[in-house]
Amino acid sequence: MPWMNTVPHPHSSKWTPHSQLNTIQAVKSSMTDSPTSGIAPLEYAKRPNLRGRKWLRGCILLAIALALAVGWRWGRGWRDKAVLLYHQRACMMYTAPPQQVVFDSDPSRVAILAHDPNYAIVRGCAFRNPPGHWDSYTAAIGNSMALRGSQRALLFLHECRSPDGSRFLVEIERTAAADESAYFIQSYDVESNVYRPATASRPAVYVMNAYPIDVMDSTLPHTDIRIYAGQPDPADPSHFTIRYETGGKTRTVDGRVDNQGHLSLDRDATAEAQ
Repeated sequence: MPWMNTVPHPHSSKWTPHSQLNTIQAVKSSMTDSPTSGIAPLEYAKRPNLRGRKWLRGCILLAIALALAVGWRWGRGWRDKAVLLYHQRACMMYTAPPQQVVFDSDPSRVAILAHDPNYAIVRGCAFRNPPGHWDSYTAAIGNSMALRGSQRALLFLHECRSPDGSRFLVEIERTAAADESAYFIQSYDVESNVYRPATASRPAVYVMNAYPIDVMDSTLPHTDIRIYAGQPDPADPSHFTIRYETGGKTRTVDGRVDNQGHLSLDRDATAEAQ
């Protein structure tokens, strides 16, 4: 250091008490001019606000407790409603292929369909099992009428809109009551179920139906009955058709729903009389 070259040695002839004082002052000066003298002091983080953290943690725990309480009280209802709406939507969009046979009474054809797991053989007739969504829907709404044990063949399942735009879920099924009937008579060889669809805030509403149909066009039993899956009318949402065969002839049933959700089925009696 520069000051060391200017301070005389104590044993030299030049050393004096005054020189000792100069030496002490030089040492102090060198310490003041040291490069470390310009370093800024360390800055430490502020102490955390423990009270604020405890308040936030308490709010989170309270929110979790409320959510669990609500889920325990109403969670099952919300889950059941979601299941109902899911299967309802699937049923309202359901359309089977037009060539799909849903009922057949011809013995030779029934023998073939007996090997198909999609069909159940009852009283010598083949009934195509309904889609799983329909069974799940009827279970979700608790419809005891639709859950009866007798075998049925689903003839039509789809959404229909009445002339005033009201929406209905329409289902028609063939019963096993008469194996030689193609009259499409309510509570005899067919059954119908019509619902006003459920919403998130409203349950499904069953529409009571009793529709007239002319059954005096023939007194003879129908033979070799084959019924195909009903089809919605893309040009008229209130209308659908069900095609069937009997006695070697093909015929059609026209179905319609009115503004109250009541069904009418019109069978092609003219063609059958021929």
